[in-house]
Amino acid sequence: MKKLILFLLLVSSIQSFAQTEEEKVVQRIKQLNEAVFGVKDSAALENLLADKVTYGHSTGKVENRPEMIRGAVTNTTSYTDFKMEDAVVYFENKTAIVRCVISATNVSKDGKTSPLHLGLLLVWVKQKKEWKLTARQAVKL
Repeated sequence: MKKLILFLLLVSSIQSFAQTEEEKVVQRIKQLNEAVFGVKDSAALENLLADKVTYGHSTGKVENRPEMIRGAVTNTTSYTDFKMEDAVVYFENKTAIVRCVISATNVSKDGKTSPLHLGLLLVWVKQKKEWKLTARQAVKL
């Protein structure tokens, strides 16, 4: 009986530590946001992006993988008060489709500030047990 109780407790604790697929995708989005809007980390972006990514900005500019990484790490704008809200994740096989809203304050190199408020559509694909961003499109809200 003790072994059965111990086994059930062990299984229960393992399940409580396991992340759901939705939690994994949301965690990857947070890592992406930090790499783009925070530390501007090319190594993190290399890990987060699929080989063939299409990265659309709210201005209509669309970048491929090398352009997106270069643009993100050389961007001189900094961002404060960054928030991600209303993340909704849908799954279709090994694809996750995410809609969310991000907001922040842009701070330009010369210190001028402006609000950032975007709706995002993100498409993630599961590759070798990791979620990779394959498409992103932003729209101004």
